[in-house]
Amino acid sequence: MSYTKLLFVIMVAAWMPACLSSAPQKPVERKFYKNAQVRNCLQLDQERKESEARECWSSLLKRLQSDKTFREKSELNDADIVKIQQKVDQSTQRSSSLKSELDKCYKLAAPKRQKRVECFRDYLKRNRDRLSVSERFEVESSIKEMQQAKNRADGKIENTVEHAGKLLGLGLHMEEDGVRIDKILQGSPLAPLATDSTTDLEQGIIIAMDGIPSADLNESERISHLEACQERPVRLTIRKGGSDDVRFIMLEAKCAAAKPEGKMLSNVTMPSDICTSEKSAELAWGLSWCYHASDGVLEIEEVYKNSPADKAGVMPGQKYSGINGKVLLAMPYKDLLDILRSSSSGHISFSSRQGALSTPTPLSGPLLSNEQVASFWKAILLSRQKAKEIR
Repeated sequence: MSYTKLLFVIMVAAWMPACLSSAPQKPVERKFYKNAQVRNCLQLDQERKESEARECWSSLLKRLQSDKTFREKSELNDADIVKIQQKVDQSTQRSSSLKSELDKCYKLAAPKRQKRVECFRDYLKRNRDRLSVSERFEVESSIKEMQQAKNRADGKIENTVEHAGKLLGLGLHMEEDGVRIDKILQGSPLAPLATDSTTDLEQGIIIAMDGIPSADLNESERISHLEACQERPVRLTIRKGGSDDVRFIMLEAKCAAAKPEGKMLSNVTMPSDICTSEKSAELAWGLSWCYHASDGVLEIEEVYKNSPADKAGVMPGQKYSGINGKVLLAMPYKDLLDILRSSSSGHISFSSRQGALSTPTPLSGPLLSNEQVASFWKAILLSRQKAKEIR
């Protein structure tokens, strides 16, 4: 072989690997974005439908974790599951932020009714496209009921709890934290629901109306919510008991003349006070608490140094009325634990009726190790023992 040919062979051999390495690679198939359920959730994200996106991602994650056949058919891998969990956390945070913004309107002092109305209207104007149909209806109904409350205060509409009671077939009177049901009258749409001692409504207190704590409403606003039963079903949360166990009955009432009716939504009994136990999920966040179910309040017991709770500014003795944008009042303890479990890789945010100054920044990881949790639990037991000795 001549020198020229040999040089040519050497050059070709050197050039071939570079040529092959620069050849276009076949793109990796992204099954995540081809999945129909994922695309549906991504579309809601893109449209900024915050609560609907959160529900979409949460439902998808729950089904993937509980239904093996569904997961196999979806062809989503472990990395995709992690990505969906991140989507759940992100959408929950956005939805909680939106809910916190609305809560500020509800928490304006009752005498500042016109400011409440303006707050609701401004919220609706800025966030209309981000709200679901039911969320827009809730805000629009609140505006309408604020206006009716003003008319009652001005004497333009009958403004008595007795009148509201007649519509619902109930004997009612006002109390500081709600409206007490003295008696169920004959023909009440709620009478068929009270079939035994577990569903008896008499002497119960209506502590929330359409999801709004009665304590956050003045008398006229409470009456407006009750009398709205003439136009639509009104959701009422009724509390009974409170010393050892407390019962929460949630129902819908419609008092339209054509077809009055009542519907039982839930009926839950739980201990009045539930405190952190050895296996409680909140320990990993560096805090222990007692859940005062009667009042819908979490009272912080202990905080572990340099934990997510400590870094967020949580302190013993603080009391919170909401978690991740949800009101605690009448929340079953199981639902509270579910929120903690679903937030294990994301964040936890608390809210207080005392406002932003009493609210810590959102808690975020990393969570405590098993060894740290065990040490924290021993410290909690020691603290509880010392408290008993003092008493």
